[in-house]
Amino acid sequence: FKMRYYNADGGEAEMCGNGIRCVAKYLYERDPSTRGPDIPIDTGAGLLRCGVTLDARRRVTHVSVQMGHPRLTAAEIPVEIPGVAASERVLRQNIELGGRAFEMTCVSMGNPHAVIFVSPDEPGDLRALAEQYGPSLERHAWFPRRTNAEFARVRSATEIELVVWERGCGITLACGTGACATAVAAVLNGLAPSDREIDVHLPGGPLHITVKGDLSGVTMRGPADEVFEGELDLAALLARHEARHEAKRSSRAAR
Repeated sequence: FKMRYYNADGGEAEMCGNGIRCVAKYLYERDPSTRGPDIPIDTGAGLLRCGVTLDARRRVTHVSVQMGHPRLTAAEIPVEIPGVAASERVLRQNIELGGRAFEMTCVSMGNPHAVIFVSPDEPGDLRALAEQYGPSLERHAWFPRRTNAEFARVRSATEIELVVWERGCGITLACGTGACATAVAAVLNGLAPSDREIDVHLPGGPLHITVKGDLSGVTMRGPADEVFEGELDLAALLARHEARHEAKRSSRAAR
């Protein structure tokens, strides 16, 4: 199976941690051939394997995803910072956004993330910070492919509060790859342990992330719920889309 994911702005993203859980649930419940030890799904970030947790009715309640290894060098993310070599990690890098100084740690989970940890003593709402500084971080000149922006607060060794400004979307209720990148950044900075499940609390609910001690892999566990079912006339939708584009082309040609 192959998954392709598009953001609200129409841009294609390499991966979506929440999206792949939904795809795994859909496949397991509708295609008996997927009901093996795991469900392999090909993504822009590589082949990822998903395991499911079932209720008494054999319906999927949670999905665990082997998210692969985090990419940590500037070249892999990618991020281009003056004075930072392409082979270096980007940890606690000073960055100024809107006249305020922050420290960020950069991680790729197949897509780029810039994680900022806010002091536990600092008052204020993480969402307000994300809304204020997320847009400028997403489009900062250092990120050639833009970046997802994480604003996090460590509650304890195994609990992190997180709000994500997603590349191409803005504020979202949850971000699976963002939760993974934040957990990795916490481990790298000595704020959280490896080889233990870290609860990442997002506005839409918690995700549970485990980072291997040798950084060879990250596991994400979280819920998947069916919200509604509908039908889409794809041919008619594409026809309307092409008609709108043709009207725009004609208008430009007339001018």
